[in-house]
Amino acid sequence: MRRMLALLICLMLSAGAASAETFAVSHYISEEYRSIALLIRDDGTPLTLTDTYQTIFEITPKDTPDEDRLFAASPARLEGNVDIDALLHGNSMFGYYWALVDAGGRQLTGFEYSSLEYESPGTVLFMQSNECCGAMDASGQILIPAEYTALHATDSGWLALDAGGREVHFGNSIPLVFLGKDGAKQETGLHSAWYGLSEVSDGICALNAVSEYGGRGVYLDEFGRVLFGKSFETAGAFQGNLAVIQEDGLQGLIDRDGRIVVAPTYETVFVESTPDGYVYLLCDGGHLTALNGEDGSVRFEKHFDDDHLSIWMPNSCSFAVTAGDVFHFFDLNGTELASIREDENIDFYYSGFCSDTPGRMIRQYGEWPFSTARLVDLDGREIGDAFQSLNGLSWKDGCGLYQVARYRVRRDSTGEFVTDWRRWRYGLCDQDGRMLLDAVYDSIEVLSENRFWVTQGGRAGMIDLDGRWYYAISDYEELMD
Repeated sequence: MRRMLALLICLMLSAGAASAETFAVSHYISEEYRSIALLIRDDGTPLTLTDTYQTIFEITPKDTPDEDRLFAASPARLEGNVDIDALLHGNSMFGYYWALVDAGGRQLTGFEYSSLEYESPGTVLFMQSNECCGAMDASGQILIPAEYTALHATDSGWLALDAGGREVHFGNSIPLVFLGKDGAKQETGLHSAWYGLSEVSDGICALNAVSEYGGRGVYLDEFGRVLFGKSFETAGAFQGNLAVIQEDGLQGLIDRDGRIVVAPTYETVFVESTPDGYVYLLCDGGHLTALNGEDGSVRFEKHFDDDHLSIWMPNSCSFAVTAGDVFHFFDLNGTELASIREDENIDFYYSGFCSDTPGRMIRQYGEWPFSTARLVDLDGREIGDAFQSLNGLSWKDGCGLYQVARYRVRRDSTGEFVTDWRRWRYGLCDQDGRMLLDAVYDSIEVLSENRFWVTQGGRAGMIDLDGRWYYAISDYEELMD
């Protein structure tokens, strides 16, 4: 009752105020072996009660306007809600049912769905316990009942694999149908496996394992008609204006007009989403070519004295290539930022968003658990003081955010040096190593540039960089309630 009154008061006080950003947060209460989750605004206003949900997370893309964001939530009390069969067979998100919740904290549906997935503006795909897919709008109203093995939206309706309610097995050949917005169902004459239908990208989708094409892949328009007059060993979904195709085990690229932009001669083609759009990385022995995903133009080319390259993105604005025992870091235009030997123990990973190329790396010194970490610039110059542990979080407009950890080292019963993870304390520092939040928190989660979800002692809550608490949950009060 106390929580209900507090929530109503907060909502009345915030009525009419300027819109605020909404966060999904959670807290684990170890004494009861349970989690509580809620939606909260950046001014500390809770939008849901602490005894309503166990898990809540956003399903809409990061760039969705705050008022249009949607969340999937599971109930705080799971008795009778856990789908054991779905959990064992991987047919639901964590094995229990979910409800759709909007950015204002309003629950739009019951806990009826084994999965919820954002498909396109205003459309959410769902799966029910019958392992069939359907679709609803952003208010939770059903658009397509859960009758289909796979389902994706087009501008004119829906493409769906329709097994007719039959149980689907791995080798089944399932009819592809087009569903008009008026509810009319039209056969396309194509059949595919349950996994064969890709999402629709600007009116084109891929369909693989097509029976009429000898198990090969084709591209379709939004009505399910075959495009380009050709098939491929496999056909990848379009990302940007290109898609990966495969023939004889080798990969290449096709554009939206069906032209072969890159012949299928590459062992591996990587595609990465960056702030500049999609980038395709083509690897041929020791040669690396990066193409723009919009027009297929060459972004940069690099050659390495090693025929076995490993490529990954340590953050959203740079590429890393391992050639032999050397790590090469490049920005999105191919400018080499640093070349590091494996034994130098330098890390360029950032777990959060980077708006531009980070200007700091993290260098580790010594052996665990007596190791230390320092920030270094891209020329290898040390920045600020040493810490026991550092992790890159985000980089925006030349400013970085890093998690700092402190801990004690002791000997265990066997004489080995160890740390007690439960006694680690966390804080934050900036790109110059200046402490922003002292390392006094049991955990820190970044919500936005100046909002953080922390735990400290017997409470959890939201704070800013000044350490001001905007909202707090007390383990003691939760246990008493």
